Amino acid sequence: FSNDICYTSLAAVPTSHVTNLGGLGVIALELALENVTNTVSIISSLSHGYKSHPRCDSCLESCLELYVDMSIILVVSVILCLDKTSFKEEGNKSPSTKENHKLSQLCGIVFCIIDLISPNLKL
Repeated sequence: FSNDICYTSLAAVPTSHVTNLGGLGVIALELALENVTNTVSIISSLSHGYKSHPRCDSCLESCLELYVDMSIILVVSVILCLDKTSFKEEGNKSPSTKENHKLSQLCGIVFCIIDLISPNLKL
């Protein structure tokens, strides 16, 4: 997790200076969706150049599928956040709090490993 990316990304959105924590969450989701959309475009462009390399093309197709799925998840997440329905508002605790925390921690491990190996990756 990068505090710098968090601060600079949110600070670049003017409404982030006048919103609450929930609003910052929606802004972060929208920024993530923008990033995923841009990445889908980049992967699509790259895949046209690797048609003669089946392994690279296959890897890019897999990445593209994951990013398209993520874009759908992010769109649904934004909609649900804007709907403002939550367990807290109903006076309950989310039944998946423990699992969500563990998933977040596991994803953090994955991102750290990707960070460590990415300088050594070559297409």
